[in-house]
Amino acid sequence: MIYIFLRLIFLSIFSLINSVSNNNYRLVYNLNVSYAQNSSSIVLINNQIPGPLIEAELNDILIIRVTNYLPASEKLSIHFHGMLVQQTPHMDGVSYITQMPIESQHSFTYVFRGYPSGTHFYHSHAGLQSVTAFGPLIVHDRRKPWNISEVSSGPLLFSDLWFEPDRLTQEYNLLASPFIWQGEPTYLLINGKRDFVLTVDPNKKYLLRLICATTLSTVVFGIDKHPMTIVEVDGTLIKPKENIQSIELSSGQRYAVIIQTNKQSNGIYLMQLAIRWRTSINSASCTGILRYSTISEIPTDLSSFSFPLLSNEEDIRLFSFTDPYETLFENNQMPRRSVDKEIFMYSTQSRTSDGLGMRWMINNSSLDKLHLINLTQPLLLDVYNGIEDNLPTNVIYSIKQNQLIDIVLQNTVAANGVCETHPFHLHGHKFWIHSQGSGMYNPLEKLNPDTNNPILRDTLTLYATSYSYLTPNRTSTNYLKPCGWIKLRLIANNPGLWLLHCHIGSHLFMGNNNTGNQFSTNRENVPSRRISDNFSSSRSYAPEYHAQNVYATQRRICEQLREEARRERTKVSIVCKDLVRYITDHQSSDALVTGFQSPKDNPFRDKQQCSLL
Repeated sequence: MIYIFLRLIFLSIFSLINSVSNNNYRLVYNLNVSYAQNSSSIVLINNQIPGPLIEAELNDILIIRVTNYLPASEKLSIHFHGMLVQQTPHMDGVSYITQMPIESQHSFTYVFRGYPSGTHFYHSHAGLQSVTAFGPLIVHDRRKPWNISEVSSGPLLFSDLWFEPDRLTQEYNLLASPFIWQGEPTYLLINGKRDFVLTVDPNKKYLLRLICATTLSTVVFGIDKHPMTIVEVDGTLIKPKENIQSIELSSGQRYAVIIQTNKQSNGIYLMQLAIRWRTSINSASCTGILRYSTISEIPTDLSSFSFPLLSNEEDIRLFSFTDPYETLFENNQMPRRSVDKEIFMYSTQSRTSDGLGMRWMINNSSLDKLHLINLTQPLLLDVYNGIEDNLPTNVIYSIKQNQLIDIVLQNTVAANGVCETHPFHLHGHKFWIHSQGSGMYNPLEKLNPDTNNPILRDTLTLYATSYSYLTPNRTSTNYLKPCGWIKLRLIANNPGLWLLHCHIGSHLFMGNNNTGNQFSTNRENVPSRRISDNFSSSRSYAPEYHAQNVYATQRRICEQLREEARRERTKVSIVCKDLVRYITDHQSSDALVTGFQSPKDNPFRDKQQCSLL
């Protein structure tokens, strides 16, 4: 896994990108995490799969209380995939990095603004819990360029599922010596079902939100005789791409598409979800049904119905390389200026020192669960306080505020002789895909991408351009041979401690999750000072973890604010008044999150616009 550290002590906190309307609301959700009935390893959120829909308007404040009802040995955190959590990096939901994991029978309250708009989701960020512990998150924007009804069933979430071995056994085997692979999934599911039925009216346009919540599989999806128009990718509005018969989704990717139903009233059509870039076992595809509302019964025999035409791997890769999506708004175009830094990341699979275990590495470094479980506070809090001792320096990448950064991800053949396709997800930022190619990346080669075309997204696919499971020449003698690369470009505009990691759950668990390669803005310039010494420079304060007395903590923070105000001759009564009200309403014995109610309540806003919320 790769981490991006954007140092918080030394930096001003940015104002939100979008102006906040007076009509924004606070929305409260409760997520209860527990085992499924009669199961000792399947994790559900609110006893359902997928978890409940979280909805908000752009820039609403989301207050999400997560309670862990799992057994004592099971900890967790929830990541809100696609949310930039600007100015609240401690809400990113990564165990040991941005927060300590939520202990059994304890709660944690996440508070952040619903930004950016679009199709997103949330999932557990602990072990392999996300196989079943996930749910949709939609942030609506009134400025969207369409006025089309969404299907009544809500977003379609795609997932994969294993019946055996059970999840806990899989987690143990992945880090064991000898290493035991989890195997391919038993089933693919649409909204937790193998026979999902989507009911629509004839002769009408619909918006479908597609969310790939798989933990291993890259999938392709299509609906027979219903071509799709893609209008949104990873929450970014794009120029509509029409007449798409099937669409590829890697783990973590999301799309919004428009379909037009036909005029005839007797409509039954097959939907299909199938695996790409891996060997599918047990016919692990999923068939759903698109049913027109005029049909009262679904035939029991569907053998006479045709399947949609799904793209194969080569068609998918060709589409990605030669027919990219185009950005809808000019202000989302990739900057034309020269980059400030290029970071090369060499992804490999390596044996452990005993020759029996297996890890995924970035630049010969890896940070799996075993490197983190002894921490007593999250690394982000260390960053706040200038503590260097626990930071995994071999996997840290330092970048400065507002730098334009290129990151090259280099793929290589795994130990079994197969080059895998990897989905990579970046927390806290969106990026442009600058370029991609086969073989080994050549830094001397002059690349001139079309800066008008790349779209901002947060999850990419690093394809296997050779030695994939499709090719006949895959043997262990090909181990470590280069087999494709991709370059992404980003603006470092969100201070925090951010992951860039493979979104395959097992790879993340095995170190790719380099819980580590992190980007630390101004790391070399940050003095080693406690957070109490940094109020005047950063105008920010850290969350309190495992607070025993919320009111004592409240008084202490108010006193710190008052002292700061005395130095700056600024009134803080409104700050403390709101802080009292916020903590009173949202206190938790397990974790305390404090912040201003809104930017207008922050007396420092005219100086550095530093409100946490």
